[in-house]
Amino acid sequence: MDWISDEGSLTATFTARNVIDIMSSYNYENLSPKSNYSLYQMAIDILNICRVTNYEIDPVLKNIITNGLIKKTNCRNVLQMIAIAGMCNVYVSRDDKLIIKQSPLVLGDAVDTIDMVNMYKEPKIELDKIVKSVSVSYGLETSLVYTEQNIDVKEGDNLKVDNNTLINTLSQATNVAKWALKQKSYRAKYTANWRGNPAHELDDIVIIEDAYNQNNKSVITKNELEYQGYLSGKTEARGLIT
Repeated sequence: MDWISDEGSLTATFTARNVIDIMSSYNYENLSPKSNYSLYQMAIDILNICRVTNYEIDPVLKNIITNGLIKKTNCRNVLQMIAIAGMCNVYVSRDDKLIIKQSPLVLGDAVDTIDMVNMYKEPKIELDKIVKSVSVSYGLETSLVYTEQNIDVKEGDNLKVDNNTLINTLSQATNVAKWALKQKSYRAKYTANWRGNPAHELDDIVIIEDAYNQNNKSVITKNELEYQGYLSGKTEARGLIT
């Protein structure tokens, strides 16, 4: 996207963006409801408009039906709406493949362990705000709302999911609310400065060792890698409180 060669030095700095950034340059609009139209097919249609050919879409989206109604916006925003309605994470892998993958309610097996031996210092752990309920709007002509409550929480934030016209039924709104509430239960935010591993992808499950010997499974949300004669990494992940 841009680059600069520093004056009087042998270094240059450049910035590159992935395909998700390019999708904001393409517009989309559909004001006529469709029948038997899945989020899977809609995702393919959006990616075709943006001329994206290297992608992988979770087949489970074939079972989620939508009317496909969208007011004029860019395709990147539409992709975000598809991801929320389909309860998915969206990211670009290291081989430039766009991944649309449904996030399970229960964390799967860990692909790696980030232990203290490979860390430069103990990981930072921050506790995110607790969420008491999630309200999801659905329907077309009328604005209906389904709210999922966490009965174990007396006081907390209320998360609202609205203006997503791809969520059209009570059943779908219920599933999205339960999914969002579960995602917000991963309140332990880890930041680990360590040797790094280029093989890690976003959405991977890892175990992060800490000084409290919790060693919880966590979902990677951000990776930073640096090379200055040696490799170093900064990994951010979210896990449950135990």
